[in-house]
Amino acid sequence: MNTLLRATRALLASYRRPHRTSAETNWLRDNAPYVPPDNTLPRYPKRKNPVKRAKSLLQTLQQEECTRLVNSGEARHGDLLRNIQAGDVVELKLRTSMTDPGAPLRTLVGLCIAARHRSVNSSFLIRNVYDGVAVEHSIMAYSPWIQSARILEQRKYNRNKLYYLRSRPLRESLVRIGASSTDSTSTANEDTP
Repeated sequence: MNTLLRATRALLASYRRPHRTSAETNWLRDNAPYVPPDNTLPRYPKRKNPVKRAKSLLQTLQQEECTRLVNSGEARHGDLLRNIQAGDVVELKLRTSMTDPGAPLRTLVGLCIAARHRSVNSSFLIRNVYDGVAVEHSIMAYSPWIQSARILEQRKYNRNKLYYLRSRPLRESLVRIGASSTDSTSTANEDTP
């Protein structure tokens, strides 16, 4: 028991910040890398636990990355798609080529059956029926392949994940594509088994 207490004390002592004298503090301030006076450094929240400090810093960096992706235009629909919920009907136009601006767009319409909210790594799973076959697509919310996105409808379900639709009849997963979409995708008939 005493060895366990000694080991715990030694571990806690390693997390303590050493006390610096004023001379050491002045030396660190004077020998720090040059920062222009008009450049303000970001203020991150102070956390005493190193694990919480690292987690907080990573969350802040991920939020900054989300903002950068949206502002630069790489993933301008990221904020809309990051907040998507299960039950939303989504229409996406995906690029087929990142180098050729005249390349045709691929239209996907489907029911969101699952959403994963993880800031930059947010993703969602959409499901639809094409030619009598149920197809699911997993899409990253901040993907640069998404040219445009819009939520067509919000269906109300009592669950956060709609995986049970995989074992239900296909007509429950079917989303009809409106006249505004291109003919690159086809809809399935409801009477197919």
